[in-house]
Amino acid sequence: MKKSLEQKREELKELYPLLKHSDEWVRSGAVLAIGFTLFGTGLEEEVKNLLTLVKDPSGVVRANLAFTIGLIFMGTHSETGMNVLKILNMDLEWRVRLHAKIAPGFVFLGTGSKEGLKIIRSQKEDSNEWVRHGTAVGLGLIFMGTQSKFGKENLQSMLSSSEGFCSGAAIGLGLIFIGSGAEEVVKILLPLLEDSSEWVRRSAAYGIGLIYLRTGKGANFLYPLFSDLDWMVYFAAAWSVAFVFLGVKSKGKLKDLIEAHSAKVRRGGATALGMAFLETFCTSEAVTLLRPLLGDASKWVRRGATISAGLICLGSDNEKMIKKMQSLFDDRDGWVRFFAAWSIGMIGLGTKSKTGIEVLSSVLNTYDEWLRRSAAFAIQLILLGTSMEDEEVDKILKPLQRDSDSGVRFCSALKLGTFHENKKVEGLITTGIIFSWFIFWDLWILSAVGLWLLKNKKLFS
Repeated sequence: MKKSLEQKREELKELYPLLKHSDEWVRSGAVLAIGFTLFGTGLEEEVKNLLTLVKDPSGVVRANLAFTIGLIFMGTHSETGMNVLKILNMDLEWRVRLHAKIAPGFVFLGTGSKEGLKIIRSQKEDSNEWVRHGTAVGLGLIFMGTQSKFGKENLQSMLSSSEGFCSGAAIGLGLIFIGSGAEEVVKILLPLLEDSSEWVRRSAAYGIGLIYLRTGKGANFLYPLFSDLDWMVYFAAAWSVAFVFLGVKSKGKLKDLIEAHSAKVRRGGATALGMAFLETFCTSEAVTLLRPLLGDASKWVRRGATISAGLICLGSDNEKMIKKMQSLFDDRDGWVRFFAAWSIGMIGLGTKSKTGIEVLSSVLNTYDEWLRRSAAFAIQLILLGTSMEDEEVDKILKPLQRDSDSGVRFCSALKLGTFHENKKVEGLITTGIIFSWFIFWDLWILSAVGLWLLKNKKLFS
């Protein structure tokens, strides 16, 4: 059941005091939590409580403020929201400017607004390559799913420019033609898969994966990247193959990948498995395919399989799978442990799972900072869309604001206690934004996929 505006305002009363907290990571988590709480509401009167953060001494806080403005005013064309982003566009820190370039893409998401295009390109061309990257990505979001010739021409012209513009444009083209299978655009991106820049190669992979999203086609263009010498390109290829198979639920198409001799190919198949069987509530077919991958000799395969466990069992509160993920807390690879905790959060997404919270609480005092960090975030996922009036949960979360690790303190203030339209899709959106801070910047693309699913009402039950 969706929250009323009155309920959301009530939840904000807990968050606003945290905006004055002495720790920048708590403030940063709180401001992003406000964005999730007011997601898509366009409530301009609430923004006045955020305006002082434009001058916050922490760049982390200001960067998350930009994302928050984008989330609150998603698809609204809000002048108030854009005025805040114009200020952040001139910030001295590049990450703030990067987010301020992407956020207008949320505000004008999929509208093809030339006004939005003008705003993103209104500032003097930035010398920072990441900000240039964000400029192109922001344009892609504005024209997301429109297959706009105008948007395509704007981004295609950037492909022959700097590394930042080129990499952003490759993703931007994927956003404009998301799920369309547009072969003529794929032909533009294919040469970039052999570019000397790993940044351009991985962005081209994401672009192709977005174009073939949910089609079950085009993965053959991405398979060669499993042999790329740069792990970030290989990582991008794995996720892009996963996008291709989103919701396809085809055992046959994934069997060769999952059973391949190469560990890198199995890693791609392991990741694709989770997206293919996304939210199928631990069907026996999916779990049978997944089980051997969870015990694979390759840490990369185990990582992909552990992520997939959370996606396959999304929101099911399946205790058997939660216990299986708990057993992976002893895995010798730190990232497997990290993803095991996150997967418990996804399995218990929005269910207020007692088992999930108990299992995650048991590792909040471990010396493993990344496991603690993931467990703190996962608890918030379990609480997504549920009541936050549980004293026992409060006892678990409040002490985390004093944790020695900045990521744990950040998660302690997130409070994902609301949702706008569909909590399972919004679980992907939330995960993408948080993972872009914790793990790998490009994983914000999970959020873009979630936004597209919401916009097109391709929701999960």
